[in-house]
Amino acid sequence: MESLTKRRIGTAVVNLMVNAIIVNVLEETVLKRVKRPVIRGIVTQSVVDVVMETVQLRLTDGRTVGSRVMGLRVVSQDNQPLKTTQILKRIAYREVFTAGKFFKDRQRYLEDASVLPEDEFAKTRVIRDGR
Repeated sequence: MESLTKRRIGTAVVNLMVNAIIVNVLEETVLKRVKRPVIRGIVTQSVVDVVMETVQLRLTDGRTVGSRVMGLRVVSQDNQPLKTTQILKRIAYREVFTAGKFFKDRQRYLEDASVLPEDEFAKTRVIRDGR
């Protein structure tokens, strides 16, 4: 497995841990009174994931906490600053379609992890930070 693939996996793991901490804090403080498990279990996690990734990528020039730790950055293919619509397209496509498309052509994506299906759709790519 290529180094960029490993770094992207590491980024996802770090982001997942950070978001899980935030969800737990929210559930213990703000959502104590919410009795519906669907809201507490599914909606909260999904909303936190989308908001955290969008805010981080938008405000920190294409970096999330995980990508900073792993030395990666998301950039637009046209070398313009990331747009909020690109970020949201990337997240939505990844959550809905990426797994299917990835497994159909996994060898290609494992060889060059700079552009995964969600990046193709949103016209973004992942680079090593500093390049």
